[in-house]
Amino acid sequence: MGRLYQSQNITITEYDREEETEALQAENSSDFVALPSKFDIDEYSILEDFCRSSGDQRVRERLSETIQGSGAFRRFKAEIRRLDLEDAWYRFREKAFESTAATFLDTHGIPYKRP
Repeated sequence: MGRLYQSQNITITEYDREEETEALQAENSSDFVALPSKFDIDEYSILEDFCRSSGDQRVRERLSETIQGSGAFRRFKAEIRRLDLEDAWYRFREKAFESTAATFLDTHGIPYKRP
């Protein structure tokens, strides 16, 4: 085991310190591109798109009503369970995230292969 460094009740091994140094070097590299954070992804817009995507007008209206105002995500989740649309929602959401990721990679010229 490598050496231990201890400060303010935190113990860091030599291995941890080396990993941190490598991470900092990578961050400061001209090749480093920060991934989008959860704040960069507008999940509310994805909710709106899902609500509009239903072929059933009553479902579209009901879902659109549930996402208005405070507590929208909680009400939406309850409503998709009631309407048995949870699987459809999670597939829709996953495709939206994949699209966001593809756009990010394309924007930064990063090659990728879809599974």
